[in-house]
Amino acid sequence: MAKSGNQKLKLLYIAKILEEESDEQHCISMQELIKKLEEYDVSAERKSIYDDMEQLMKFGYDIVYVKARAGGGYYLAGRRFELPELKLLVDAVQSSRFITLKKSRELIHKIEQLAGKYEAKQLQRQVYVAGRIKHYRVDKMGTIRVIDGMVRAGRDSFRQFDIGAYTNKTFGMFGGEEAVVTLELPERMLGIVLDRFGKETDIRRKEGEDGIFLARIEVAVSSQFFGWLTGLGESVRIASPENVAERYRDYLKGILERYNRL
Repeated sequence: MAKSGNQKLKLLYIAKILEEESDEQHCISMQELIKKLEEYDVSAERKSIYDDMEQLMKFGYDIVYVKARAGGGYYLAGRRFELPELKLLVDAVQSSRFITLKKSRELIHKIEQLAGKYEAKQLQRQVYVAGRIKHYRVDKMGTIRVIDGMVRAGRDSFRQFDIGAYTNKTFGMFGGEEAVVTLELPERMLGIVLDRFGKETDIRRKEGEDGIFLARIEVAVSSQFFGWLTGLGESVRIASPENVAERYRDYLKGILERYNRL
């Protein structure tokens, strides 16, 4: 059988298959490897693949062969980044307030490509319980153990959770009732809102008033949000909804009354 033009790329294709398709829990058998090479229009025999694996290992690839009747084969053991390191990178990108949602997704996709396809699925994990986020203070944890036989609550929901959007709308470790709030503010303060809620924040000019803008944000309404808003001073006010504005007025009145009693 005549060799295809891809035959000279066989070593590269083998390395690509190992990088994308294998890990410690997912070995690739010799037969599977031959079949995958055929998908790239590359023919191969067992003896030639043995030689190819040896050359790749000489070059520096950490390839391991597991001898077993079922589930045996080759896998790539050493990678540039380990899975825990990739999880940290994903968390850092998702929680950044200075990266747009589109760019965040692009970066996460690139990070996923540094792992095999099976480990990449684990990069989209979050703690999601009964439709809400449950915060864990790692520095307060002690005597941690794994409970056998228990299924994690919200396991089917966490993949759809966007940690970047969530951290933009919450303040500190405090949650609250989520609401879409419109802030009225001068142009000079737009940068503060964009830094806090991201560059994709819906911002429009207020009709009839020069230099005044309306910023539509999604927040978890809480005392922490009101505290952040108070720090912006009198130039910023809640334009809508009225029930959130009323809660903010009550918040400010409560603080003032407390100081009046001193």
